[in-house]
Amino acid sequence: MATLKDLRRAADMTQAELAAQLGCTQKDVSRWERGQVKPGVDTLRALSQVFGVPMDSITTPRILTAKQVLTKEGYDSTTPAERRAILKGEQVKEYSKWGHYPTTYQRLAARIPSEWWALYSAEHLADMIDLLERAHSDGIRYGRSHPDE
Repeated sequence: MATLKDLRRAADMTQAELAAQLGCTQKDVSRWERGQVKPGVDTLRALSQVFGVPMDSITTPRILTAKQVLTKEGYDSTTPAERRAILKGEQVKEYSKWGHYPTTYQRLAARIPSEWWALYSAEHLADMIDLLERAHSDGIRYGRSHPDE
């Protein structure tokens, strides 16, 4: 399984280029990649042809809400700003694909300056986490030592 964004990047395509091939707008592609809208069956069929993969292997992020992430008590006991911050953290996990590895996610997320969490979108923060992980893995792969390991 691969995300639409990963497939597009692997094909070295921009959102606009993919949109032109599909006969839609760049905004449509952006919404699919962010999980705001799920692509329909006809679109998935077209995407599978463009990328040469089965339809069921194309994924998009889940659309999360604060009520899905928090318990009722947690929701009721937090302010709207706190709920937005918690939700953003969960969205970053979803977009970065590190939600299944909470320890690794926490270590990577801790390296992002705290003020960036208010400045950047969940999608951009997820990209930063992915870049941090790649840089860390490259360091190990090429023999550089990491003092925190």
